[in-house]
Amino acid sequence: PILTTFFNSYKIDIEHLKTAYENSDKENLKHTAHKMLPMFRQLYINEIVDKLAKIEREIDSLSTEQLLIEIQFIDERTPIIFQEIKKLFD
Repeated sequence: PILTTFFNSYKIDIEHLKTAYENSDKENLKHTAHKMLPMFRQLYINEIVDKLAKIEREIDSLSTEQLLIEIQFIDERTPIIFQEIKKLFD
C-alpha cells in the first residue's frame, strides 16, 4: 500500500515537473523536486535523489536542455525501479 501510494503520487509529481518545465516555472520545478525528495531518500533510490537534488539546488544554473534531460530520466527510470521493488514483494 505504501509503495502504491508513493507510485501514484510520483505520477502526479512528475506531471507537475513537466508542466512547470513547459511553463518555464523554475520556482515550481524547485518546489516539486523538494517535495519528491524525502520518499526517494527513504527508499534509497539514489539515482533519482541525485537528479531531484540537482534540480532543487542547481535550477538557476541548468540550461533548459539539462532540465529536460533530468526530468526525462526521472520519468523514465522511476517506473522501472518501482517494478524492480515490486518484484521483491511478489
